[in-house]
Amino acid sequence: MNASLPLPPAAPEVVASAVESLTTRLRGRLDAAVEALAGAPVTTEAGTFRVRCGEDTWVTLAPAPPGTLTEAGQVCCTCLL
Repeated sequence: MNASLPLPPAAPEVVASAVESLTTRLRGRLDAAVEALAGAPVTTEAGTFRVRCGEDTWVTLAPAPPGTLTEAGQVCCTCLL
């Protein structure tokens, strides 16, 4: 586990799609969430990153070579959203 591990870059359209899919309430909380998760524990194995976002919540990032998130399917979350 390494909280300082850099996360893979994401294509702008992937980020835009993720933000657009949020509810208005969650979109309003986005800045605070990003700040709160800046030091979240990160693990990596075989090019896949896992970010712990809560007691039972993980976000998994599986970038394509050369290491950039280029489509929404490369990101998944164990939360109920």
